[in-house]
Amino acid sequence: NSLKQHLPVYSLEERLATVRVDQGQATVIAGDTEIGTWSALKHYRPDVVFLGYDQERLGQELTKIGVAHESISAHHPDRYKSSLLNKQKDRAEA
Repeated sequence: NSLKQHLPVYSLEERLATVRVDQGQATVIAGDTEIGTWSALKHYRPDVVFLGYDQERLGQELTKIGVAHESISAHHPDRYKSSLLNKQKDRAEA
């Protein structure tokens, strides 16, 4: 991943499936493959975009282009924080 300089622990399909289960009626899609094009927003024209608790910079960009957004709280940060998942993965690979 060019933003975080490493690949995600879970595949895009796994992450989308997890969010879809938790979000009920919401439409859950992957974001743009090219940063700054906003093609997903232009195509779907959502009423609101939900962001992770740590996506403040993205929220600022959405505000600039007039897209309504809300931040959601971390989901079990004691278990699913990236640094914890990465440690678990490293132990499993050792």
